[in-house]
Amino acid sequence: MAELPPHLQRIVEFALETGLRKTMIVSLTMDMFDKKRGALKIPAHLNMKTGKSFEPRISKRAVELILQEEGTTNRIQHRS
Repeated sequence: MAELPPHLQRIVEFALETGLRKTMIVSLTMDMFDKKRGALKIPAHLNMKTGKSFEPRISKRAVELILQEEGTTNRIQHRS
């Protein structure tokens, strides 16, 4: 992973922490993250597999990665 640019390292680490696919990760926005609960709410339109909204379990490290992005953009993982 060290060979990847920093923004891709974060995306790969977030994918490993959450099990989410890249296309879903790059579509996430901060309004999908519930800071109080430390939870993501994925809307149905992003779930290509079932077409239903869901709330995946996310690790503390995944929450840390999201919080690192806070304030940089509305997207969760798009900082370069």
